Amino acid sequence: MDGILRGWFTNKDIIMRNVFFCLLLLPAMLKAQSKPDTIIYSYTEIPPEYPGAENKLSIDFLKKVRVPKPIPSSFDTRIAVEFVVEKNGTITHERIIRGNKDIASQFLKQIKSVKWTPGYNKGKPVRSKYSSAVSCLMMASEE
Repeated sequence: MDGILRGWFTNKDIIMRNVFFCLLLLPAMLKAQSKPDTIIYSYTEIPPEYPGAENKLSIDFLKKVRVPKPIPSSFDTRIAVEFVVEKNGTITHERIIRGNKDIASQFLKQIKSVKWTPGYNKGKPVRSKYSSAVSCLMMASEE
């Protein structure tokens, strides 16, 4: 009985068992290392930022918006969009959540026209999801 148990616990057996499991796991480890960074964070330690802050984005948009004509006497528009700020500051995966499609597409164009500061986790830039909204009340001029 003593000889049987001793065979299971020799250093040679333990080493061989560890080598065997490492060889089994090696392809999975290599595949995981070669996979591109596809994680999109919905929360980051330092959030992504439009150059000049969120208020600057709204001001820049309101200066450049072109309202389709004719518009009703009182045209209330609330626009909400969602997008991903990549590690290099570019915008991808944008979508309109709420609002007039023409005006919301102009808002997205304004958002994509500049390079954003990406979000950061643990001191490194990461891909992060971001939502932005603007609301404005436009009155038709009486001519």
